[in-house]
Amino acid sequence: APLLAGLALLSTMAGSGLGVAVERLLLVEALLLFATLMAFMGGRIIAPAMAGYAQSEGRRLDARVQPGLEGAVLILLGLAFVLNPLPWPLLRQLAAALVISAGVLSAIRLLRWQPWRCARADLLILLLGYAWLAFGLLLLGLGLLLPALSLSATLHALSVGALGSLTFAVMARTRLLYRFRDPAARPWIQAMALLISLAALARVVPALLALPQPGWLLIAAGCWSLAFLSLALLLWQCRAAHVDSPRAQPDR
Repeated sequence: APLLAGLALLSTMAGSGLGVAVERLLLVEALLLFATLMAFMGGRIIAPAMAGYAQSEGRRLDARVQPGLEGAVLILLGLAFVLNPLPWPLLRQLAAALVISAGVLSAIRLLRWQPWRCARADLLILLLGYAWLAFGLLLLGLGLLLPALSLSATLHALSVGALGSLTFAVMARTRLLYRFRDPAARPWIQAMALLISLAALARVVPALLALPQPGWLLIAAGCWSLAFLSLALLLWQCRAAHVDSPRAQPDR
């Protein structure tokens, strides 16, 4: 609750006309809270799903929640949140190093889930969302060290790439499990989820390379809209009550 309240407050203040420098600072602080929330919630969703998948294949996944890495990431981001607004350049550089370290630890956590041994598309989309989170943290840390680096790239890596992919995957997977008891009952939905990453790339790449935006904006909007229209179609198909047998029932 405090994270959500702080995120809402900072996001509101960031667009209230306080000046470019202040608004950039508030946006960075909001992104830090945003990333903290996803690091915690995303890991708590992915860990049991990956462990259950490994068990179904007759193997054991020792690296599950990984509370040590998770705690380290949360502490690093919390310290960066406190240090970044301070006026001393050295402390801001330290905050940037903490955010980069959090991104590296998030990537290590992801690799310890052994994504290369996963053949389930619904889980791979979750892992892709977490990969966007690690990448977004690295971009955010570099942006704190190099003010010339576009903050827009970080914003879209964390919002479109990470949050978009994780939200899409969780909503689709939850509904398929409820309706069919099988997250792979509609395999086409996972393919549509890749459009979210294309939308994120269409916003991140031009921002990093200072390319003209209009064409890229159209691509991003088209990919994002098509992905979530497909999710709406899936939710409509799964609107009936859940089945009582493990075997999926045909659509009417």
